Amino acid sequence: MSKADSERRKQPRTDVSLAVEIGAEGEKSLSVSSLNISAGGVYVRVPRFIEPLTKLSVSMVVPGPTPADEAATIQTEAIVVRTLPEVADASVTEYEIACAFLALDDEARDAINRYILTHRVQTPA
Repeated sequence: MSKADSERRKQPRTDVSLAVEIGAEGEKSLSVSSLNISAGGVYVRVPRFIEPLTKLSVSMVVPGPTPADEAATIQTEAIVVRTLPEVADASVTEYEIACAFLALDDEARDAINRYILTHRVQTPA
């Protein structure tokens, strides 16, 4: 990703593998891992195609900024804004989905931002 691409994001993000539980209404929840996170959303790898604009429940635990700090349990709703590959394909075993948080409260947003600020890899300018 170029510097111009990273600057268009509204929220800073960091690569992190967190256990995430996602579920669409009327479907069995999936236990997946995040690829990265920001206060705006989470990017995860899933074992099946999930259509963009699908509303999901999202639950995850974000570690405190240091091992001495308490972790934050976050439960919110999100909407799938991007799925890669873009179409369902029987030969594909994993998809990557970008989920935008819909109603993240201030406490959860602060917990994510504190984690990102202490774990973000700084790239040279």
